Parts: sequence; C-alpha cells; structure tokens
Amino acid sequence: MGMSGARLVVYNDGEVVAEYPLNRLRTVTIAKTGISLSSNLILACAGRGIKLFFNDYRGRPLACLAGLHSHAVAEARKNQIRFCESNRACLLAASVIRGKLRNQRAVLNYFAKYNAKESEETADILKKAADMLERQANEADKIDESADWRNRLMGIEGSGAAAYFDALSQTGLMPQPFSQRIARGAEDIINSALNYGYAVMASYIWNAVINAGLEPYIGFLHTERPGKPSLVLDIQEEYRAWTVDRVVIKNRSSLTKSASLDTAMKKRIIGGVQKTFATKYPYKGRKLTLESILQRQVYNISAQFADRKTYRPYPFKW
Repeated sequence: MGMSGARLVVYNDGEVVAEYPLNRLRTVTIAKTGISLSSNLILACAGRGIKLFFNDYRGRPLACLAGLHSHAVAEARKNQIRFCESNRACLLAASVIRGKLRNQRAVLNYFAKYNAKESEETADILKKAADMLERQANEADKIDESADWRNRLMGIEGSGAAAYFDALSQTGLMPQPFSQRIARGAEDIINSALNYGYAVMASYIWNAVINAGLEPYIGFLHTERPGKPSLVLDIQEEYRAWTVDRVVIKNRSSLTKSASLDTAMKKRIIGGVQKTFATKYPYKGRKLTLESILQRQVYNISAQFADRKTYRPYPFKW
C-alpha cells in the first residue's frame, strides 16, 4: 500500500488494483499478513486522523497506528475513570443493556416481517421471543445502584440473549450445527462467523473511542482485566445484533455449504458489516451513516462521564 497524490493506492505484484481518496477515509483495516506500507502513506494518514488497524487471524484488532494530534484526552479520561469507579456507572450500563435487548428485538421483528408470508410458525416464534426481549428490557430499567447491580444486569442480558439465539436457531435463521451462542473456542461455522463479524465491528468501536479521547480498557459494565478492552466491549453490546447478526443470517445458506470460515466467506462478512456502517439511518432529524451515528453516540457517552448529558441508546427500526 502506498500513495499517489492524495490517494491511497493498493498494489499487487506492482499493478494498481484499487485507489481511494484519503479525504474519504476514516480508518484503514489490514486483515491479512504480508502487507507492506510506505512511510509516506503512514504520515499522510496520521496527519489526516486516519487510523490504521491491523487485525489478527480471527479478525480482532491487534494494533492501531494513529497520529498524536489528540485534544482534551486527559480531562476526558479523568472523567471516565471517576464515573466508572462510581455507582453512577449502573444507570449507563442499564441503558446500554436495554438498548441491546431492544435492538435484538428489532432484528427478530425484522425477520418476522419478511418471513410472515412464507411461514406463520416462524413469524410467531420470532414475535414471541421479541415480546420476551421487551420484558427483559423493562426489567433492565428497574436496576438500581445496589451492591450486586452488575450481576443482576448481566443476568437480564443473559436471559435475553438465550431467548434471542434460541428463536433464531428454532426458525433456522441460524441453522444447524448452530444450537447456542459460543464465543471462545467455537467450532461450528455460524458461531465462527458471528465471532469474526464482531471482531470486524470492533475496529469501528475502537476508532470512535480513540477519537473521543477515551480509554478503551476502562469500562462501565464489563470488568477490567489485563488486555481486555472493556469500554469497547461495553459499546459493542448495542450494535451486535443489527450490524453483525443480520449479516450472518443473510449469508446462512452460503455458510452452511462451507466446511470452514474461508477467505471468501470472511470477505462477505467484512463487506456486509462495512455496508451496514456505510448505510444512512435517521438520527435527530437527519440521515447519517451508522459510522457517524456511532461516533456521536460515543461522544454522548463521554458527555455522561462528565455529567453533562444522559445517554440514550440508538434504536434500530425494523
């Protein structure tokens, strides 16, 4: 990868295979080994605030090259630390889990709508699970700042997730061999695709967090441990179902024909996630790309850290 004028140029065996204007890029993700970059490109990206992410073989961001032109980072991180160490974190965590459950509900209703004519039974299963998710979201609203609020909230989220994935499995939207959600060590193709998609989505979250001057490793919901980007994981919760699960469901036929998550399928998942983030959705009276909405939502989280705003999750419409 190099530069020509104000464009990023991708070469293969000395031939130009793609060109992208730098003024239209926000991030560049390198998802395979053996890629070389020119120092001119790195400097140009740093000067324009374009971050270079390097993913491992599982699709997880492993490294990030970014410029040093950050503003108000110290104050933002002080606010973040004070907030996340206080009981005020409870209400923000409950809001995010409520948003996650309602966005899972939106995905179920989305597929119920498009399956209603083909199978009333499928639509009925999805609608019943969607109603259960709404009840769980209402339970998340009742969480207070008691000593065990985090465990109670994760219990509500876990019950909702079980109902959500069970409905997708029952209806064949996530077909066999998928039977339940497995994060680490998944061997079946559907769970592997979900894990890969979530890792692709993570680079968008990382970018938004870094742009806001926040610390990726200090979260308000997920507990801290070395190497765990807790804030990135917290923010991901709200977007998983709409940005990744739908992509996997739409590619279920191709996935079940594959023995493993090969390069072609990874490209389809990456393309699907990228398309979703590039799609425009309504946001406060305007139409913005989901990537722009995500950035604004992360700024709103930063504002709640500073007690300047109450965060509201972004609801996807089906």
